[in-house]
Amino acid sequence: MLHQLNTEIAINAPVQCVWQLLMDFQNYNQWNPFIRQIEGDPWVNGNLRVTIQHTVHRQTSFKAKVLSCRENQELSWQGKFLFRGLFDGLHQFKLEAIADNATIFKQSEQFSGLLVKYFIEELEGITEQNFARMNLALKDKAEAIAAR
Repeated sequence: MLHQLNTEIAINAPVQCVWQLLMDFQNYNQWNPFIRQIEGDPWVNGNLRVTIQHTVHRQTSFKAKVLSCRENQELSWQGKFLFRGLFDGLHQFKLEAIADNATIFKQSEQFSGLLVKYFIEELEGITEQNFARMNLALKDKAEAIAAR
């Protein structure tokens, strides 16, 4: 089964500023309420360890493989739960410069695997809300930096 989540937000900051925040993994815990930590190599075929905050009391870590990393444009990875085909996620961040000081940030994930059908309600609720929370936090942080 497949399930897709798509979110986007307009950010009044240059695409380079937004990209720099996304790639500064070691400081995610200072601004990102959803993806609390990323460790690893952000290049194609690099391995990541991603920690996400589902709710106040629930955090999950998983391993992922980087599928694309194009400066100022896109970062994507493929994560899995236990083994491939059970509950997999293709996570993407896409950036589009729409002016010198304006960026569209898109965050999406395609979920697939045997367990997806059991988590549709959570994906469309908590997970989508967490994407939106992260998008807004990224917007606030990037705009604060750009205003300096």
